[in-house]
Amino acid sequence: MARPYRTTPTTSPTLTLHACVYTILRPHSPDTTSVNHAISACGKALPSQHEEALRLVEDMSWRWQPCENHTHGAAPAPVVPDAGSITSALAACERAGDWDASFRLIQQTHELTSNAEADADTDNGCSILLNDLPAPVRKRAERVWREVTKRCLLSLREAVRPAHLAEEERAAVLTTRTELDVALSASAVSGMMPSFESGSERAKYTIRHLPTRAAKVADILYLQQTDFVQAAVKRVLRPGCELGAAGAAGAAEDDAEGERRCNVMSLGGGPGFDFLSMALLSDYVGGVGVDALVLDYEAGWEECVESVAEALGANGFGVYSAEDSGGGGQRRRHRCTFGECDITQALDHPSNVAVQKYMAAR
Repeated sequence: MARPYRTTPTTSPTLTLHACVYTILRPHSPDTTSVNHAISACGKALPSQHEEALRLVEDMSWRWQPCENHTHGAAPAPVVPDAGSITSALAACERAGDWDASFRLIQQTHELTSNAEADADTDNGCSILLNDLPAPVRKRAERVWREVTKRCLLSLREAVRPAHLAEEERAAVLTTRTELDVALSASAVSGMMPSFESGSERAKYTIRHLPTRAAKVADILYLQQTDFVQAAVKRVLRPGCELGAAGAAGAAEDDAEGERRCNVMSLGGGPGFDFLSMALLSDYVGGVGVDALVLDYEAGWEECVESVAEALGANGFGVYSAEDSGGGGQRRRHRCTFGECDITQALDHPSNVAVQKYMAAR
């Protein structure tokens, strides 16, 4: 039987390419050292070869596939690249400015980590959040998260078209504080709730704050290191994936089409930023679709919620094609509706009927 192929670290682009390709195509399994050397070599070579490092990591995922997927019989023994190799590959992707490749590399690392933990019969649940990754990888992984989510939200903002905001006003909104911003700042001191009656001010607020406000909640949930928060996020977005896989029943619900969904109720949700946060996080970690009910005492926010939900669909982010019971067509992966509530009143107050109905149904 042929001996496992070993390579040594090199920064030569030509040798690096041959080492990577040979390691991937070699019929017999390379050992962990070979894989780490090859990935590190790719990461340290020319920026254009960051794809070779990514390809090697993707090849490691193949090693957990069933035996029939392998042309040489039994699946090769699992090999997990070390944190240093992954970090080198991420650095190469970052130098190349290829954030899509960085994102794919992070997803592959999550998959490898999950497979390794399952193979070792540990009880840590699947790997989907930042703290699930090896510690040396997290700093670069956080940069990938922030860059990818920022681009998603900025792109989404461009697609949002509130009814009460003229096109010529959009540019000024991004650089100038609105009247509603000033009123909200004053209310933090006075304790008096400002007026949200102006449709124009609500639209300006939505456009101005969408990327930063939606990112805040998503950041907290993805970057959180507290075990119970991680378990809760996994339970609602990836049922059965939480720590210990305990309590998966009821974590998410089936909709009318029998599809698993994550149900979210956002109290005082305004234009739907919490909905966007959950949809963005779920898409990033490969989670279930989100069904959100946004509740606010200002009924006028419904226009903004509708424009945000429409942009999420029209922009192609979080939308998939599916045939429904009506005979087919486009069905949203993430869905959002609006209702009224008043968080200054008791739960059984008439103004909070929508909250009561939502809670009673679960």
